[in-house]
Amino acid sequence: MAVVWDRVQMEESMRKFATAIILSLVATTPALAQEGYRHETYAGVIGGWDRARINYPGASASDDGVVYGGVIGIQTSQERSFMFGVEGEVTGSTTKETVDDVFTPGDTARVKMGRDLFIGARAGIRPSRGLLIYGKVGYTNARMTAEYTGPATNLELSDNLEGYRVGGGVEFGEGALRFRGEYRYSNYGDVRLNGVATGINPQRHQVVAGALFAF
Repeated sequence: MAVVWDRVQMEESMRKFATAIILSLVATTPALAQEGYRHETYAGVIGGWDRARINYPGASASDDGVVYGGVIGIQTSQERSFMFGVEGEVTGSTTKETVDDVFTPGDTARVKMGRDLFIGARAGIRPSRGLLIYGKVGYTNARMTAEYTGPATNLELSDNLEGYRVGGGVEFGEGALRFRGEYRYSNYGDVRLNGVATGINPQRHQVVAGALFAF
């Protein structure tokens, strides 16, 4: 059964979630600084494999593409211990999917994934010097363009899909330059048109690599 999300409620909840994380970091910084914790800001580029899966009523389709973009974040960490922080991303994608005979024989539906905005929390542990194993969770807002061509109908719709993202990865490097490999899953809930559920549920699986510079 598809999960139907109230977009306004989700957006408000995730904004409060991200704001609470940022305020928590700011509030705890003075105390943590006295206990040997290190605070960093970092930025970098990411790129990799992107698979978009579209679940339709009674069917599904998927296609692969390339995801690319940038990342920026802040984090607090202790050597040979734990790390937590906030991270944001802006990415684009080449992924698109075309499905024939969706509603009637001879019709065609095409879905293209556009820019994607992400904000969320990241936390992990450092089992050894220069190695970080982490997980992440947060809010994602992706631009999707859908085109439909039928026997007597041509439609095009662009919409911002809101959902959640979870993922995990490994980061290497103990200097200013770090490298990471990461898997993440995004779910955008049930797409609505004029407030009506369509039964279309977009999801994404991504594997990316990144290069970061901390300062």
